[in-house]
Amino acid sequence: VFKAVTQIKQEDPDAANKDLEYYKSAFRSVKEVQNNGRAYAETIVAEGATLLKNEKPNNIDTKALPLVKGAKISLFSTSSTDPIISGTGSSGTAGADVSLIDGIKAAGIEVNEDLYTWYEMNQSKYGRQQSGGFIGRKFSIGDAYWNEIDTEAKTDKEYGDAAVFVLSRIGGEGRDATMYGDPTDDATDGNYLKLSPSERDMLKNLKTQKDNGTFKRIIVLINSANFVEGEFINDPELGIDAAIWVGAYGSMGAYAIGDILVGNVNPSGRLSDTMWKYHYKNPVHANFGMLT
Repeated sequence: VFKAVTQIKQEDPDAANKDLEYYKSAFRSVKEVQNNGRAYAETIVAEGATLLKNEKPNNIDTKALPLVKGAKISLFSTSSTDPIISGTGSSGTAGADVSLIDGIKAAGIEVNEDLYTWYEMNQSKYGRQQSGGFIGRKFSIGDAYWNEIDTEAKTDKEYGDAAVFVLSRIGGEGRDATMYGDPTDDATDGNYLKLSPSERDMLKNLKTQKDNGTFKRIIVLINSANFVEGEFINDPELGIDAAIWVGAYGSMGAYAIGDILVGNVNPSGRLSDTMWKYHYKNPVHANFGMLT
């Protein structure tokens, strides 16, 4: 662009008096561009998040959401410290500018720091496995079972306003998620898009804790662009009171998630695809999983 403008000035003696900027920017600096992009990234999540369920738990007088500002919650699952923020391959991003815990705290919610630290310290043992290559992650879940969480923080009633469980699934270009018994993953029957045994165990134990009075409500954040089988949302054994689909929420979406939890944002988005209770009932299921 600089070379072209210089050439025009050389060829046109009156160029100094002409406006040679054809594509004008609304921003005065690169920093303004970056800040606008961050704000827009947050807005996308706020407007796209979709409320799938919101019921009144038996032990309180209101629906599960929104939480009041100042609520004290506990975050569960290894994905609470290692969430999905983008797809893999060329849709991947380097990392989030805001962690999930910081986004939630920014909305005025207090988070069980001891439990969060336990998940952080045990990421090498529990969590998605690296596979190398272009995809970068295996289709693995690797979450901890309830009895494997060896800290009393998991039952800290002080942070019992809500147990928030983060359910994440990676996805991207190059291959389909496994649904046919891939021995390298830890999903139920090899079906990556179904609750794993450890996830179901965790939710069942959270319901037990809710029934015992430790937690007032159970909230699930579905952090994935791939839809898991949705039958678990209304499974009475799991006792889920509210569920929100937030997708792969990008660099700034954690702020939007915090605002959704306290009611500053209405999660009134719509799903772009049908979320099946059981994938085997989906007509395209027979063509799924052929790319490896």
